[in-house]
Formats: sequence, structure tokens, C-alpha cells
Amino acid sequence: MRIIFKRKLIAASFTCSLYTILLGLLVPDLIDSEATYFQSVITSISIYFLYTIPAIFVYGLFTSFVSDNIGELFARKTGENSFAWNISLLLHLLFGSVLLFISLPAALLFYLIDRLLRKKDSFFTWTHSLLSIAMPIFLWLLTMVNEWFSIF
Repeated sequence: MRIIFKRKLIAASFTCSLYTILLGLLVPDLIDSEATYFQSVITSISIYFLYTIPAIFVYGLFTSFVSDNIGELFARKTGENSFAWNISLLLHLLFGSVLLFISLPAALLFYLIDRLLRKKDSFFTWTHSLLSIAMPIFLWLLTMVNEWFSIF
């Protein structure tokens, strides 16, 4: 169970970082019409991080645990391991459809990253997990420093 939690923390960190950057690139802040595309992207990433970090680390981690456990329960009942992945994917998408086009891609990305980490079959330590949690926080601080320098 501890290895699963460590892997899920790493998956949440990568999902949070990648999804926020992709969302910032695809949906930049269009409020400031005088800003360049780069400035709009950086501004939107810093704002999106404020919402994605808590959502993915709280809601995403919990629902991913629930999805995987229900999938494994069905797999034990039916005797097929591939069934667990299908049920888990469906539940990830179901839980991710809360905000439709905003949260559904994040749920799919979380599922894919978690599956890739699971396929690696690596042993993750707490150091790996804590360093991965620092990644989205560092990226958010980096965007905030850029915002601060753009003011002056």
C-alpha cells in the first residue's frame, strides 16, 4: 500500500505539472490584450497552478485510489487482470467528468502517467515522492517570479 501511495504521489505531481503547462499553452489568459503570448501563458500557468495543485492532490489522489481498488476487486471476482485496467480507466473518466472539458483531460493524463509508472515496476522511495511534490511547487514559484519581474 505504501508503494502505491508513493507512486500515486509521483503521478499526481507529474500530472499537475504537465496538465497545467498544457492548459496554459492551449488556453492562455486573454484578459490582458497588451500582453504577449508568452506573458499570457506564464500568467495563466501561475493562476491554473492555484487550482490544479489542490484538485489533483486531494480529489485526484482519492478517486484514483478508489478507481484502482474497485478495478482490482472486479478483477479478482472475474479472474481477469485486464478487466481491472478497463474498470479503473472508466472510473477515472467518470470521476474526471465533474468539470467535463477542464477535469476530464487531467483524469486521463493521471491515469496514463500512473499506468506508465506502474509498468516501470520501480520501487519508489519517499525521497522520490517528496522531490516530485516539489516539482509543481517549484514551477509555480518560477512563474510567480517571472510575474513579479514583469511588473517592474
